[in-house]
Amino acid sequence: MRTWQPHTQRLSALAFSPDGRLLATTAGQSKLVWLWDAATGAPVRKLSGGEFPARAVCFSPDGKRVAAMQAGPDVRVWEVETGKVVGVLAVEGGGPKSLAFAPAGALIVARWGAAFVWTDPVGGSPTAPRPHDDVVHTGGAAERVGCTPTGRFVWARQGIVTVSADPGRPAPGFANPVGWAAVNDFAFTRDETRLAVAYQSRTAAVFDLTDPSARPVVLSGHKGQQVRAIGFTPDGRTVVTVGNDGTGRFWDAATGSVLRVFDWGLGVLAEAAFAPDGLTCAAGSAKGKVVVWDLD
Repeated sequence: MRTWQPHTQRLSALAFSPDGRLLATTAGQSKLVWLWDAATGAPVRKLSGGEFPARAVCFSPDGKRVAAMQAGPDVRVWEVETGKVVGVLAVEGGGPKSLAFAPAGALIVARWGAAFVWTDPVGGSPTAPRPHDDVVHTGGAAERVGCTPTGRFVWARQGIVTVSADPGRPAPGFANPVGWAAVNDFAFTRDETRLAVAYQSRTAAVFDLTDPSARPVVLSGHKGQQVRAIGFTPDGRTVVTVGNDGTGRFWDAATGSVLRVFDWGLGVLAEAAFAPDGLTCAAGSAKGKVVVWDLD
């Protein structure tokens, strides 16, 4: 486990590079995105150029680019190796909610009621941000957007997570089984047979994607107000959650029983993220501290 103090303000976002070597962070009202060595906590690079505070952040599938949404109407894309801004993207109506790269490299940005798609998110300038290539109407306030490992479209709205091979067509939704709460995070097993969802409440749930009518497994036990992040171990048998109560919990994915609990002593956690390989987790505190730990 590594703990360091990269910021003095509340963490706004955390994201691992695809190989797990870099960790991107944003914090407070800063316009910068920081890149860190995930193994040592050493600073690697600061990404600048935005006009508004940076919020959500994500890496491209090849790890060569980082994208961050801002409090204003634009999304910035940087080249990781050089720190150069390579894309400035205009989000219609402003106020982007979340963003994610698809496996093929397209960038998807969610806003109220729609998700905008840039097939190649390069180009544009601060004076002429590049418009989107496509738009998907999600039929509600899109809280989170992303793709499954094989590229199916995923969005969360009003506490319901929808998975669809064709984002323009209706698909069954997976609703919070313990009452309404917005979605903080979601994850899939490698074979995409199960979906795990973390809510802005004390609970999470595991759904069977092969049988939408099956009763979900409820994960209940965090003492704080939100489950910040969720992920499966590589074998899909265990779910790991991080709550803003400062704890990490391992759960049996089939039964929902708690297997192990960790408390890092950081106090209230503002953000958390899992590495793509499912073996490493990072959590950031409301006071700017970051902890990175190996699940094994």
